[in-house]
Amino acid sequence: MVTARGGLVLVVLAACGARPHGAESGAGPGSGTSITLYRGVALIEQRVDIDVPSSGSGAARATLAAGATVGEVEVANLGALTLTALHLADAPAIPIDAGIDAPASLDFDDDSGPFVVRAQQEEAAAANADKPIVVTVEVHGPAGHHAVTLAYTTPRITWEAAYTMTTTPDRDTVTPHGAIAIRNGTGIVFTNARTAVVDDALVAARDRLAEQLAALAQGRSALTTADSHPAKPHALGRLDLVDGEVRAELYPDGQERTLRSVLVYDPVTAKLDNPTPNPVREEAADAVAVKAAPVRESVAIVRDLARDVGLPGGPARLVERRADGSLVLLAEGRMFDAPTRVATFDTIPIGVAKDVLGHRARRDFDLDDDHHRLTEDFTIDLENQRSRPVTVVMIEHMYRSNNWSLAFNSVPVELAGAQQISLRTEVPAHGKASVLYVVVYWWDELK
Repeated sequence: MVTARGGLVLVVLAACGARPHGAESGAGPGSGTSITLYRGVALIEQRVDIDVPSSGSGAARATLAAGATVGEVEVANLGALTLTALHLADAPAIPIDAGIDAPASLDFDDDSGPFVVRAQQEEAAAANADKPIVVTVEVHGPAGHHAVTLAYTTPRITWEAAYTMTTTPDRDTVTPHGAIAIRNGTGIVFTNARTAVVDDALVAARDRLAEQLAALAQGRSALTTADSHPAKPHALGRLDLVDGEVRAELYPDGQERTLRSVLVYDPVTAKLDNPTPNPVREEAADAVAVKAAPVRESVAIVRDLARDVGLPGGPARLVERRADGSLVLLAEGRMFDAPTRVATFDTIPIGVAKDVLGHRARRDFDLDDDHHRLTEDFTIDLENQRSRPVTVVMIEHMYRSNNWSLAFNSVPVELAGAQQISLRTEVPAHGKASVLYVVVYWWDELK
């Protein structure tokens, strides 16, 4: 439903840092526009200039991206204006208050009534979903020049990110390269548009924010382990999104990062993560994943916690530049994915580590339905058959639910994701080491 109120979609923008902006100079489609790229949908805030004559009523046309729905457009930055109608251009105007709360005197059987007209407009828009749509904005207010913002979503702007890390034969530093490919299939060009990417679904971000706002209104905390680290926006600057594909650099400075070799034991992986409060209750739910899991040789790329905020997840390649200038592919993996959002480094596996073995065992499992708690404790045994000590990073996943806390850990631990921790220990040459931790899950009630 068209609304002139500060709807939730605009509240999400404020929380993510992509705020509606004021007046800017410039003309033409896309001028004075902000675009926030989410997974599967783009949120567009488009400026519309309106001149109101002395009569107090004014109107302006705006071309919206293909995929937009008239009935879901939010109108913001009205200031002293009152929105009276928003409709497809050259179609009958519908009073802005002709919605589900309209008075009973409205005739639903009237072929020219607002409900029928709105349905006809939506049907016409759906039939031309692959083309831009032109709408008319009608307002009432003081005479003069005004600018309002139309906020709407479209699935016709998609994106993908990818990374390449270039190292030297010494393999102690890397130079990061990254790019995001943005495909504009909206049928219009967005000129000089403020653009940002948020590596999350818009619906998920909106729902989390709604839960947090409701909790704040009730004087309680709504943050769980998962949503205490939501995706943050990463500014891409001002871009001209032409029809087709545009690429933007994610590492324009090309600053070197520290690279180190590590051994990683990650027997469960993030594939089992259950990001809900309702716990996975089967005792051996991770048995198949853990069976015969090897220790892997990996490289760890240290993140720049200031510059890397909000970088979107994507595939990554590690390449080595040889003395003759040629590039050799060393490894492939992924970086900045949601499960590792709060990690201080990214790991790219090179292969199975020779002569280093790992074994993960569950020592205890206690499901307490009366007190809504589930407790597990694990040991991780490592054996080093090499002639020198090795350091092993163990990645463990609190996959059963997003409500968890550690009750005990025998070595220091770092939070590596919403449901992921890393533990580090040194294993002596021709020796063994054991690590123990206890995790507690809780829930209010099963839903």
